[in-house]
Amino acid sequence: MSKKTDPLKPTFGSDPSNILKLIIIAVLACIPAAALVSYFYNTSLLTFIPEWFGCPVKKGTGFPCPGCGMSRAFVAIGRGDLKAAFYFHPLSFLLVTIMLAYLVIPSKTLADFFNKYYLNWISGILILVVYILKLTLTTY
Repeated sequence: MSKKTDPLKPTFGSDPSNILKLIIIAVLACIPAAALVSYFYNTSLLTFIPEWFGCPVKKGTGFPCPGCGMSRAFVAIGRGDLKAAFYFHPLSFLLVTIMLAYLVIPSKTLADFFNKYYLNWISGILILVVYILKLTLTTY
């Protein structure tokens, strides 16, 4: 006997891990797309992102958030400029690696791996350390 499904009920969006994978695919697809646009329009990485588009935390407080520079780093990775990507945000490589791993490795296995080796805590500490370094080494 076959299981009856409701034709109006979405099947792909019902699983949260599928939605997260779709978001990750969209973000990863934006990296080469942004790189192509910036390459063909011959723009610099600093002028690629419009002036009005920026971090609301930095615009409101004058100080960057922990993720500031990540968009520019993704564009730099897409262009193959790894030195600039590291300059914009040193943890961009870590984030891209985690996103790619999430697409390849089943989510339960990846979650178990992160929990076993305390990678959630390590990632959080790394983000905090980089944020403090950016605050102390950069003038605003």
